[in-house]
Amino acid sequence: MEVNLEGRYMSTYGFVALNDLEKQAEKTFGKDWEAESDVEQIQELCDNIEKGRYHVYCIETRDDEDIVVRESDNWELSTDKLKELLENRGFYTGNLWHVEDIKGMFKCDDDEAQDVLDSALTNEATMDRIWFAIRFHADEYGLKELEEVKSNKHDLVLKSIMTRYGGLENLICQLREDCDVAYVNIADDTDMVVNEHEVEDIINQIIT
Repeated sequence: MEVNLEGRYMSTYGFVALNDLEKQAEKTFGKDWEAESDVEQIQELCDNIEKGRYHVYCIETRDDEDIVVRESDNWELSTDKLKELLENRGFYTGNLWHVEDIKGMFKCDDDEAQDVLDSALTNEATMDRIWFAIRFHADEYGLKELEEVKSNKHDLVLKSIMTRYGGLENLICQLREDCDVAYVNIADDTDMVVNEHEVEDIINQIIT
């Protein structure tokens, strides 16, 4: 039977006793544990039982029961419903990563798994590949770039030409020697915002 932990409590001891959580408390804090920081301890117990469901805080009251445990807003929504809400606001939710993806590979807790996911999914190499794939598939679907995006790419290529080659004359020499090297170098200079094929097209527009 599911237990609802909502209520007002005097201390961690009272919270544990009233909800028959002695075994959970020993598992969390160790045998012969003692109440120290009540709010933090109760929150930790709640999270271990069902992470994110409960919010624990203190209130000012004349009573001794000044620790409140209440259900967090929208905790009961299913993952599918939460995804639907995000999709309705324009977010893509078809490939969400979860801490269990990391915990299934490494010995770690939820916070460490979140740190790994954050580092892996926001590093420069990952973002470069994602943007490259987005541009590739947008082109595959025949989508047309906004004019301001085209203008920005043109400016990035021009900046690279001036910085790396000092102008069109030296660039043309490099194109005659090995055009693929020039395209790769300029694409790298733009951090792959402009891919090699786009660099070639822009250069052709510039020199013709």
